[in-house]
Amino acid sequence: MHRAEGVNDVPPEGMEAALLLAGYYADMVTDRRTHERDDLTWSLLQAEIDGDRLTDDEVISFLFLLVVAGNETTTKLLGNAWYWAWRNPDQLQKPLADPSRVPTGSKRPCVTTRRRR
Repeated sequence: MHRAEGVNDVPPEGMEAALLLAGYYADMVTDRRTHERDDLTWSLLQAEIDGDRLTDDEVISFLFLLVVAGNETTTKLLGNAWYWAWRNPDQLQKPLADPSRVPTGSKRPCVTTRRRR
């Protein structure tokens, strides 16, 4: 999240966005409790270890963390990439001069969730 220089706490807009997102997740968890779907939320609600299941609050917290962590990683990656491209223009010219050097997709296998019955 962008913060003005000298601001160390979360601004009111950030708190409002976090509360809206938590509310969205709460509604989604409630929906998944009654409507089965083949998605992460449903899988989290069905997960069980030694007879214990995650509470709604734990699922909501996990989903919130997942989005925040993904956003943080992506913004830092992009920021660092542009910074180093600016600092090393000769390196930036390589992929610009030959776009085939830039992969068009992920080399990681696609992971799908499957329910066990």
